[in-house]
Order: sequence, then C-alpha cells, then structure tokens
Amino acid sequence: MSQISALSGSANTLRAGGGGMSELTTDDFMNIVLTELTKQDPLSPNDTNQLLQQMATIRGIQSDMDLGNSLQAMTEQNSFASATQMIGKVIQGMNTDLERVESRVVSVLRTQGGIVLDCENGDRVPLDWVDGVQEKESQP
Repeated sequence: MSQISALSGSANTLRAGGGGMSELTTDDFMNIVLTELTKQDPLSPNDTNQLLQQMATIRGIQSDMDLGNSLQAMTEQNSFASATQMIGKVIQGMNTDLERVESRVVSVLRTQGGIVLDCENGDRVPLDWVDGVQEKESQP
C-alpha cells in the first residue's frame, strides 16, 4: 500500500504543476515504473501490467480533457469573432433586464457569463438572447 501512496504523491505533484498527466515525460513515466518495481515486496510482487494499464487510462483521460478544453476555447473565440461582426447592426432580443429591445450594437464584451453586446441605447444583450439582426440603415 505504501508503494501506491508514494506513486499517488508523485502524480499529485505533477498535477499541481498545471498540466497533469499530459506533462508527464517518458523519463518521468519510466521513473514511476522503476520506483514501483524497486519498492515492491519481492515475495508478493505487484502486477506491473495493471500499473501500465492504469497509467495509460489516466493519460487517455487527460488527453481527452485537454482536447475538450481546446475545442471549447476555439468555440468561444469563434463566437466572439462572430459577435464583433454585429457592430453597427441593429439587433432584436432580450436585454439583461429581460426586456424586449431593438437597438444598434456599438461594442462587444466578453464577460464571465458569456459574450454581451453593448447597444447605443445603453442596453446590454447577451449574444445567446439575440433573435434578429438587421444591416446598418443606409444614409440618404
């Protein structure tokens, strides 16, 4: 059991560094395996295959999480870029006070709650609450 605790402590140290298992190098991995092998009871050896399978599973999960985070960041960036295309256009939707509004967009903000459009009449409309967009009115 002490071998597992020692290994768990190493993994936690790596995770605290920011990248988790994705930052685990081949040398780090081999160090963990060799530490496991040298500290095990020779009369009752641990199953090294099980350790390798667990490490592979953990690395796979970490990889999937990293991919998910990257895709979410790309989606948010694309949404922000799309929202900037609404500057100067008249939008219809619900403002943050849950009132129906129609106004021209003057700026776009990224907030904790998501992307918000600032309108010339002072209203703020979350991008997800926009249900109509019109081109800028032509000047006579």
